[in-house]
Amino acid sequence: MNYTYIVNCEDGTYYTGWTNDLHKRMHNHFIGSGAKYTKSHKMLGLVYYEEHEDKITCMQREYQIKKLKRGEKEMLVKGIVEGKELLDSDKIHHLSDKSEMKIYRCNKCGRVLVSIFETNHPLKCCEEMELLKVHEEDELFDNHSPIIARGYNGIRVEIGEDIHQNYDDDYISFVILVSDSGYRISYLSKEDKPIVDIYPNEHVKKVYSYCTKHGLWKVSI
Repeated sequence: MNYTYIVNCEDGTYYTGWTNDLHKRMHNHFIGSGAKYTKSHKMLGLVYYEEHEDKITCMQREYQIKKLKRGEKEMLVKGIVEGKELLDSDKIHHLSDKSEMKIYRCNKCGRVLVSIFETNHPLKCCEEMELLKVHEEDELFDNHSPIIARGYNGIRVEIGEDIHQNYDDDYISFVILVSDSGYRISYLSKEDKPIVDIYPNEHVKKVYSYCTKHGLWKVSI
């Protein structure tokens, strides 16, 4: 399998590349030997990738992405360019190891970054990103904890025992499903019910949910 990918760097820029070994390539970028650009612009994390069967298609896609403007790359990372889905916005991203993920959020644009590498450098987007801490179980847990339920289309995740109610400053803005093979981020708006369908054969082990007012929550299944 071949991969076209985007990583973000500590100065707020993006680097786009391709590889046939995503894990090794990310490690090389992280230690400064992956490319000349990421040697001088330290990589912070992998923010987007696509899978391609053949090398030529992968390289052509790399060229297309490099030609995009900054704003278009931002939208691509979230899965939408010019109102069209370029890729399943719930695409599964493979973890390169089994470390506990660290979840960062830009409080200005709402973008989420999942880091699987240790770094002493602050992560930056529009501004320095906030490292989200998982809340302990407390009196708010029942209203924010992910629950596995049966829906019309199969198994799904619902946030809150009575499904979290949305308000302008209090709603679930993203849900992360973690399985043995990777993770999947679903972005939600205040108009969306905090419900995410689980794909067939997607063996979810952990679920994170983020409330704009009350923070990050997690359950292991």
